[in-house]
Amino acid sequence: MWLLEWRYLWAAALALVLLGGVLFVLARRRKRQRASRLALPRLSDEDIAFLALTWQGAPAPDMELAPVHASVDEAAPVSAGDDAVPASAEASSPLDAVFNQLSTPGGVCATRSLGEALREQEPIIRAAVDMGEGPGVSFKIAGAVEWPLWTRLYHTDADDVPTSALGTSSVQAAVAGNSEAMSPIAQAPVVPTLENVAPAELLDALESFLRQRPDDLETRRAVGLSLLADAQDQLDEPVRAGMLDASIRILREVTHVDHDNLPAEKLGEACYLRALIGPDIDEELLGEAERVLREAMQQDARPHSGAAWQLQRVLHAAPRGMARERVAARLEEACQLLARGAQTPCGPSAWKAALLTTEWRWLMACCQNATERRLRLRELHARWLPAMEAETTAEVLAAWVGLLCAMAESLSAPLALERYTEARGALRRLLADDGESPRYARAAAQVALGRARLERDPVRAALLDQADTVLQPFVDRDDSLRLEACRVALTQAQGMDMVGARSFYLRAIDLARPLTAAPTLTVDALRCMLTALLALGEEKDRRVYAKCLEIAAEDDDAQSQLLLAECQLRTADHRAGCLHAELAWRAGAALSPTLLALWQAAYPAWAARAGTSAELARNRQALRMASSAAGVGNRAAP
Repeated sequence: MWLLEWRYLWAAALALVLLGGVLFVLARRRKRQRASRLALPRLSDEDIAFLALTWQGAPAPDMELAPVHASVDEAAPVSAGDDAVPASAEASSPLDAVFNQLSTPGGVCATRSLGEALREQEPIIRAAVDMGEGPGVSFKIAGAVEWPLWTRLYHTDADDVPTSALGTSSVQAAVAGNSEAMSPIAQAPVVPTLENVAPAELLDALESFLRQRPDDLETRRAVGLSLLADAQDQLDEPVRAGMLDASIRILREVTHVDHDNLPAEKLGEACYLRALIGPDIDEELLGEAERVLREAMQQDARPHSGAAWQLQRVLHAAPRGMARERVAARLEEACQLLARGAQTPCGPSAWKAALLTTEWRWLMACCQNATERRLRLRELHARWLPAMEAETTAEVLAAWVGLLCAMAESLSAPLALERYTEARGALRRLLADDGESPRYARAAAQVALGRARLERDPVRAALLDQADTVLQPFVDRDDSLRLEACRVALTQAQGMDMVGARSFYLRAIDLARPLTAAPTLTVDALRCMLTALLALGEEKDRRVYAKCLEIAAEDDDAQSQLLLAECQLRTADHRAGCLHAELAWRAGAALSPTLLALWQAAYPAWAARAGTSAELARNRQALRMASSAAGVGNRAAP
């Protein structure tokens, strides 16, 4: 009898749960119908999950997610589809709560390549959010952006720009004579700039401004050039990318009708700078930059022209997968351009410094044999040495330090230390000419890190402390130097017990976390994060960062594949760990004895569950060869 009573109780409970679920769904649908939707493209569930993963903390006090007249319920986008996330936030939904608080720009944007990859990982990302990992990890990532997503969400209409934000402009003279009274923007004949408009409003304001003056070529030219100049002062890569995109669109229009060489030259520069923003170089934009600059050089044949300078920069860029021969040929052409420019009376020291750097990079690209490379670098050093002994220009001295460090990396310890000693003399002259500048900090950190790999404590510790000291003033002003400081912290932690190393690993995490929002540095920053999290034994955040690195890294990225293999093998994901270990080995990584042992232990567990497959057989063959190369018996694959 008591079983029968319990059965009735369970049936009643189930009915109540189903009734509650129906009422909950109906209530959410009514709220969705009442919500005011944005006129801009709506976000999908995975987009919102991605935003939740990228949220960095409390919203900025001076920025709203939607126009000031809209409520929070009206501001939240609604996803398309039956399982869309509603516009109004429910207290029971951490995902909605995070999204409705999200208002900090912080690089919350995605492009075709990385964005599509993230969408393919929708179940994993959504699962991370459901487990509460998304809001907890304070994770930021961005791909090669087009428009920052937070800029698209900021206004319901591109024309809805507050007129009070417009004031005087540095390029006001370009439109001083235009006094039509067509709209609030047209009544104030000024061009919006970062001096008078917030970054989140600038691009929309400029688009509105230029639409009122479709035939004003001088204004468009001034705006395009001003955007390019302002973009190079922006530290936030997504903001810089958006400004460069706008500059490119405007300068393309101007170049077609303006026969002056300057817009074409600046268009090439803008395309080049924009092509570099992202985990991979944009080959289409890089090709456009090269084409435009070559055409500009035909009109300005001076060896030291601006187009020639920009073209040699373009030739330095090598998209992923470009053949070594092609890379060497491009660098050789860049050397020829720089040699001609440096020989002219007008050729500044920048040409000389760029020529020195390009020459040693060309040698590194074209000489595959290590012995030949060392010989050619020694000849290059001997050729430049007489001039360098009396050189006092900061740009050239920094390039000279770069050559000395490149030589030291391929030499044995005693000979390498001689090069580093020579570099220290150049650093003293660099400091005297340039002071404690970012250029000096980068060169000094490079020398200190190189020497630290060869020295022992206490000399090693003193060198790393010195590198950290010179980098500290710039970690919040230069992302590349922040990454360098992160690497210094990881190097300081190596060789120490966990008690002493813990503070350095935590510092590395603090330095690397914001860099995951910089598209160019995303993979490097994720690698630093995982290195520190693995050392600390942290699991929750590590799984999310590992999944993001898995999305962003290429199969031939040996360092990333090593980290991913260790992450997966530690969590007993046998198949994924074995496959990443195989990719790392095929990419040329040196497997540590610890990782090789983990691979050997995981393979039988995977084979027992997977049965027979081509994937399993290929992994077994790679494991055998890796074990043989390391001189270790293969206990897993008979």
